[in-house]
Amino acid sequence: MKKHSPSTPKLKTAWTWIPIKPSAPLPQQHVPSHNQPQTLFALQISPKLPPPRTRVKVLGLTSSVKRVAHMVFKRDHSTVAANGDSPTLLPEDSDPKKLRASSPPTVQIPGSPAGSSSLVSNEDGGGSTSGAAAIAASGLPDFLLQDPISLTQKFKALNVKQRERFDDSQNEDSDFYISEDAEVISRNRYANIHVWNSTRVKLGIDAVDHDYINASHIAVESGQSGPKQYIATQGPKQDQARHLWLMALEQTAGPGVIVMLTRTFEMGREKCYPYFPQDMQDSWRRFDRPEPGTVDPFNFELNLLEYKYDEEARTEIRKIEIKVLQGTHTAAPDATGYVKELGPGDTKIVWHLLFKGWPDWNVPEGDDSDALLKLIELANEKNEVPESPLIVHCSAGVGRSGTFIALDHMLPEINHGAYDSVEGESDPIFDLVDKLRVQRMYMVQSESQFEYLYRIVREKMEERHGIPPENRFLSLPTAPSSSSRVRTPSLRTLSRKPSLEPTLAK
Repeated sequence: MKKHSPSTPKLKTAWTWIPIKPSAPLPQQHVPSHNQPQTLFALQISPKLPPPRTRVKVLGLTSSVKRVAHMVFKRDHSTVAANGDSPTLLPEDSDPKKLRASSPPTVQIPGSPAGSSSLVSNEDGGGSTSGAAAIAASGLPDFLLQDPISLTQKFKALNVKQRERFDDSQNEDSDFYISEDAEVISRNRYANIHVWNSTRVKLGIDAVDHDYINASHIAVESGQSGPKQYIATQGPKQDQARHLWLMALEQTAGPGVIVMLTRTFEMGREKCYPYFPQDMQDSWRRFDRPEPGTVDPFNFELNLLEYKYDEEARTEIRKIEIKVLQGTHTAAPDATGYVKELGPGDTKIVWHLLFKGWPDWNVPEGDDSDALLKLIELANEKNEVPESPLIVHCSAGVGRSGTFIALDHMLPEINHGAYDSVEGESDPIFDLVDKLRVQRMYMVQSESQFEYLYRIVREKMEERHGIPPENRFLSLPTAPSSSSRVRTPSLRTLSRKPSLEPTLAK
């Protein structure tokens, strides 16, 4: 084996850094070898010059110590550049393994309103004394004071419960049975977004062909106003566009309401076929039963009667008339349907509300978030028969659709004071999302959407309790820890995706 001279050892450089000369030349005896203690030098940087892209050479240290040294040098260097102070050189006999750790960072609270500058240090785990006092005086229930890590754990618990339902999906007697019939599979937009057999919508008019549509009945119980009905469905593909209008004919009473929460194309991919008339220049569509064979045809057309844009709700509003052209309604719908018989010349009005300010997998922010709450009000105004279900869809019909339904249920509950008396470990938001997923898989699909529900409810509860905007979100607690140093979760949590994304059906 080739030996190196002690005076000129062959050293392995951890990084390739631009060399900077220290304030004084180093004596030859201070050149380190592999058998001698090593020294870490902080190098002099002129505060009058812009900070160069400096790097230091750290010799003979373990990889973990190197990372600490690198962070400390970066912090001290940036402090020098900001304050104009000269750094103090470490003494030559200092021990590099006794490097002091970086100070706990000051971070913005995840989930705080857009543009908020409220900060909290994670050093003591509870924020400022005034912030803690504000929370104590706010009267908010405990489920709204959870730290982000606790919400992450609860979201994971929801996914565990969902996987348990999947374990029963091949049992035909189970509420969570998933059909693998070829016709069923062909009508799904995504290969991994199915409907539970117990809550699926059955098409009455087309039952002689096939009664399947990727849509689920959703019922949410309210202690104030009783149960409320929804239908959550996917954005239809081109060859299933008529199924959505048939469902609107059958399943809604009075003027029906369809809430669309997706653009037709996002990031270069079709999220939903444009199944509705676009504007007054493109105001007519016709849908015929394809290849009727021995089955009587049932054909109808759509006519766009009105179009306007609501600035406050940032929503395109279309008033559409469905008119039967040929055939009669002979197949009875399922028990929740409203249509008994339809014939040529019969018409029905459907309001179509298109909201484009909500990106897939994420949440609306700023003015778009305010507009979403106005959209919820608008949808309920257009739904003249309260017992009639709102038809809600995005692309897969689970993430944005589930979040919309959850908000539509919770906002009246807040106004009626239903959450004022929630005590202990009770968490109505967690329970609501779990109930939604019992009726349709993946409702409130991403963790950011789950956190968004807590943010909106907390904001509305603070308004209810009269907390002024400047005092809101002062000190959302950090996660508990046995040590004095509490870890603060990364802000990337807000955009984290679940492990299972919708997979396009083939």
